[in-house]
Amino acid sequence: MAFSELLDQVGGLGRFQVLQMVALVVPIMWLTTQSMMENFSAAVPSHRCWVPLLDNSTAQAGVPGAATEPCVDGWVYDRSTFTSTIVAKWDLVCDSHALKPMAQSIYLSGILVGAAVFGRRLVLTWNYLQMAVSGTAAAFAPTFPVYCLFRFLVALAVAGVMMNTCTLLMEWTSTRARALVMTLNSLGFSFGQVLMATVAYGVRDWALLQLVVSAPFFLCFVYSWWLAESARWLLIKGKLEQGLREPQKVADTGQDTGHPEGGRKANPGLSPTPPPAPPAPHQRLPLAKPNGGQVASLVLAGLCVLANMLVPHELGALRSSLAVLGLGGLGAAFTCPHPSCLSRLNRAVMKATHSPPGHTVLKSTHF
Repeated sequence: MAFSELLDQVGGLGRFQVLQMVALVVPIMWLTTQSMMENFSAAVPSHRCWVPLLDNSTAQAGVPGAATEPCVDGWVYDRSTFTSTIVAKWDLVCDSHALKPMAQSIYLSGILVGAAVFGRRLVLTWNYLQMAVSGTAAAFAPTFPVYCLFRFLVALAVAGVMMNTCTLLMEWTSTRARALVMTLNSLGFSFGQVLMATVAYGVRDWALLQLVVSAPFFLCFVYSWWLAESARWLLIKGKLEQGLREPQKVADTGQDTGHPEGGRKANPGLSPTPPPAPPAPHQRLPLAKPNGGQVASLVLAGLCVLANMLVPHELGALRSSLAVLGLGGLGAAFTCPHPSCLSRLNRAVMKATHSPPGHTVLKSTHF
């Protein structure tokens, strides 16, 4: 029996999938805040040299005049918008201004490295804990290099959460509903951007902001132990008995979803059959045709970026509008590939064979 048919029998789109989607998409919203946080925590306030004869501990920036020599005694920052940023804390201005984009580059390199980590629920649970601990530690970092180190660790976890969330949502949802579920997952990133702006508006201190966006992942770590492990992953790893218990959990959770089987069909899909013939050594998926929506979205995003390069900084409203439009194009380009990719992957053949004395074999011909 195909695994997709087995999933439909135990409940491919019911109470379990709804609860799981909420449990997985809510962290995606908070995850987005980690990626966008330095737009606020690393903002560069107005600043000038600190003059001992004019300034004291409560001095504010705003005295006219440009510096013509390096600041010897430090800087005075305008704290009317942000009470504290990493730029003001570690003086990432003037000769040290290149350190600010370097922090973002280190964060993005962490996402790149984190994308190489494979797993399912256990990896996702660990990533929740790592993001919570590393993000909290970053708020108390005594030096800029230590801050960059903890942000790198946060980025490692960000990549793991994004990939494993997507995988678990797909593998526990029926084929007909995967496009909808992945679209809702993508909306989690959009709502996360709105959430980031709302939180940053109320929290103007960078350390407190770092704590606010990191603390929720402690809760995510706790409830993630309830999430079901991927049955496909367990079967591929040869853990047949555990892989068969997970669909039963799905059936027990979604027993009131209207399925005629009542979500209680015990271990469907198992049949004592001879071991199957080995799959063909070379099996290629059909080439993907260009997705018109994705192409248009990418072109729109690129045009908005190029247009913003030509718009003067004085036209802030126009620059913001182009940025929002381009970001919308990127969001659409991110969402468009999922339905087409899933339809192609569903035609791939996956056979997980377990051969105890009774030659019990579970065959899944639709991934």
